[in-house]
Amino acid sequence: MQPTLPQQNVLTEIFSDLTQNYLVMGVPGAGKTTLISMVANKFNQLGINDIVALTFSRNLAEDMQNKVEIGTVKTAHAYMYESLRNYLKLHHFTISKGQLVKQPDGTTRYSNVNDNLLRQIVYTHCKTTFGLIDSKVVPQDMVKEFYGLMYDIINCTNKIRTLALDYEKDVIKIHELLDLKFGPQTVNDSLTVLKSLTDSFFLRGMMDFMGMLYIPLIRPEVHDKIHSPEVLIIDEVNDNTKLLENAYRVIARNSKQVIAVGDEKQTIHIWAGANPNGVKDLQEYYQAKKLTYDFTFRVPKAMCRYLQSSGIDTRIKTYEHNKEGAILKASYNEFLSKVANGDMVLCRYNRGTKVKRTLQQISIDLITRRKKVAFHGSTHIEDISEVLRLSEPLPHNATKQKLKDHVSNCIKNAIATEYTDKDLTKDNYRCEQLKEKLGTFILYFDFFAAMQLFQTFDVKKFIPFLEGMYAKTEDAIQLYSIHRCKGLETKSKAWIFHFEVLVADASNTDSELSARIEAHNLALVALTRSKDMTIMVECALPEFFPTPTAG
Repeated sequence: MQPTLPQQNVLTEIFSDLTQNYLVMGVPGAGKTTLISMVANKFNQLGINDIVALTFSRNLAEDMQNKVEIGTVKTAHAYMYESLRNYLKLHHFTISKGQLVKQPDGTTRYSNVNDNLLRQIVYTHCKTTFGLIDSKVVPQDMVKEFYGLMYDIINCTNKIRTLALDYEKDVIKIHELLDLKFGPQTVNDSLTVLKSLTDSFFLRGMMDFMGMLYIPLIRPEVHDKIHSPEVLIIDEVNDNTKLLENAYRVIARNSKQVIAVGDEKQTIHIWAGANPNGVKDLQEYYQAKKLTYDFTFRVPKAMCRYLQSSGIDTRIKTYEHNKEGAILKASYNEFLSKVANGDMVLCRYNRGTKVKRTLQQISIDLITRRKKVAFHGSTHIEDISEVLRLSEPLPHNATKQKLKDHVSNCIKNAIATEYTDKDLTKDNYRCEQLKEKLGTFILYFDFFAAMQLFQTFDVKKFIPFLEGMYAKTEDAIQLYSIHRCKGLETKSKAWIFHFEVLVADASNTDSELSARIEAHNLALVALTRSKDMTIMVECALPEFFPTPTAG
């Protein structure tokens, strides 16, 4: 593929000085991943083969692998994890990545440690604190305080890891950053737990997603086994966490050139710890020269005009050969009848009660109409498995209603066991998760009962039924949350649900500025997936989109 003039200008600049680091910023659809492949191929022509291209998510890494033929292409987690395994093999240790979770699209992912190993360690720690060493049940009068401390320690422990803080070297920094939220004692308890957690990884041979970066990062003895390539290419730098930033610094310690690619207006993972100032921090640390190109291959002319006039993205420009495209509006019934295989369906939420129709409900409505659906990034099988586990033993040969009542009561009891205070139950993340997972179970259970016409529930058929509901091919309607569709595109239509939620979130002055910026960026990502037509379902695009500002 021949580079466009903007791409050629970037390539010329990069290869004019092979000792200079670069930060390349491009608008949605500008061909940033394609540019990475051109950079890698050019290095290969120059006889430079020690090239590593890294990003933060597996679907983005897979997209890069399809375009970059030279060098190593991985997620940063996989790269660091491989280095850790190599270190441990020398010392006759083995390690694995925790529990495999099967996804509806046929892929698998590794669960994080929050609900297993970390939870067990913190639970044991809290029992000791409360003098409950021999007690299997938390007394009712201690429940509120006990679980309040437990979840504070879990959140604080993960905050320390997300910030890439070494619990041996950064104790003062940890206290300065976290004391106001968690209190000194909770921070100290979290450091104790984190040491136990780190040791348990080695003793039990189990690794969680965050630990794949954190463990090799805070152990200097592992650093020598982390290969530092001659050229390091980092994709999607706009969504780096502090943990990722520090991992990249270790990987790039001996690199001759670092080339970082992204778009600061597409930072959409602030809620998960992405550094809102990450692009600026990266540029300063590597003393990188910033290059920009604002022409998009993908986005049609009609959408570009809207993005500019509404204020969502005033930078974006289109090529003459881009399609004119269109922005339309449709009712839900029109969507159900007209959506076709290959179309992309985008929604703010996979599940939950914050919107009228989640992707889970939309998927069921489509399947009911005999449409082929591929559901990307859903955890409904994992969620339902946990609900069933918490509901054991299930009543034998129970009717549909009795079984639903049994499961609902078990989950409500699990929530009540962890918190008795109504206000805390409302605000606690774990309790909200359980409520959402119960809602997921009921949604799919009702569909299962309706489709199978069973009067009794056969759990052995339930999970296989769910796994078989969704297609695993591109010849289907593709369902994504907006976060999940980042970096992807469709030649067909993009159907967008609940855009009004993004408008409201971006204009809500009661929320933090970072949350409003993320809502603004999510709108940009959603509106720039289709090369042709974007259809707003049950909502209209505002003439002007709210621009988040401080104050």
